[in-house]
Amino acid sequence: MHARPRAEPGLSLQRTELFHALGLAGRPPSHAIEFDRMLRGALEEPRVLVCDEAQWLSKLCFEYLRYLWDDTDSDLTIVFTGGNGCFEMLQSEPMLESRVYAWQEIGGMPLDEDLLCWAYSKLRTRQAA
Repeated sequence: MHARPRAEPGLSLQRTELFHALGLAGRPPSHAIEFDRMLRGALEEPRVLVCDEAQWLSKLCFEYLRYLWDDTDSDLTIVFTGGNGCFEMLQSEPMLESRVYAWQEIGGMPLDEDLLCWAYSKLRTRQAA
């Protein structure tokens, strides 16, 4: 699943993005407790969450992802990706940084490879819908 945060998303938006990224049926719950229970249940299956542009996540959103990841029934792997400031943002959150298994810096790609990745991503998104 792939979640791309908007600038400074709040928890309500983050829960809704996760709901849709997980492909959960029905409408998103209106109460946080019900929403959290539903998301935690869905994360009992092995899942990989890619958080693109992670430098835009707020401290509260990082804490929420940590909460989901720390759930003993969760089988969640989180991959944080981003541009300028992402590494520094992730390192500035001690409770998050201590859980990072590996740091990997990937340099810029040539335009033709970048366009190929973009096209593949769009194709996969359409196929998943």
